[in-house]
Amino acid sequence: QQNYAEALELFQQSLKLKEIYLPQDHPSMAINYHNIANILCLQENYTNCLDYYVRAHQIRERYLPPNDTDIADSLYNIGFTYDQLNQPTRALEHLKKA
Repeated sequence: QQNYAEALELFQQSLKLKEIYLPQDHPSMAINYHNIANILCLQENYTNCLDYYVRAHQIRERYLPPNDTDIADSLYNIGFTYDQLNQPTRALEHLKKA
């Protein structure tokens, strides 16, 4: 647990720096959003986790080709998180797209 808190803090610091120097939808931001979401999911903070996965996915959709594996990864993670939030219909919708 302690390592999760430290990792989350470091990813958030990195995100703050990127927010200063990069546009909000820069592809590099998606990496931070994705990493923050991963930590939040490991901490079972699924509501906040979902928000960061969605942000990462929106950026990836904008910059990557439609069949890129990072887009599929984002959709899978969103679907998994909806499942953890007991929203099976939304989970299945995203998992099918992945």
